[in-house]
Amino acid sequence: MATLEVAFLHSQLEDRKRRWEAAIALTPQKANLAGLLREVHLVHLLDEEKRRELMINYGEDLLPTGFTAGELSEGGKAHDRWPGIADALFERAESRVTVEPAQVKGQPK
Repeated sequence: MATLEVAFLHSQLEDRKRRWEAAIALTPQKANLAGLLREVHLVHLLDEEKRRELMINYGEDLLPTGFTAGELSEGGKAHDRWPGIADALFERAESRVTVEPAQVKGQPK
């Protein structure tokens, strides 16, 4: 791995760490981070019979939205904003996650 790639990955990890620290600082005592996360479950069917599947859980923190999961949930003060946030989350998940056949060393592609 090139030095530039390592530096980029390190900066990404440091940025993620700062964001988590900010999220933890906003979390009330005795609360967990589940209130600051939202997930999308993507299912990829692996065979024609649709009997085997690969489930991918894609999650992002809610910190950039300025809301908690409770505020976006039914009955929450920002519930009316959830459909737009959920649609954008799903679109990002679909664009960032790809499923490709595994390449086994020594086998043709």
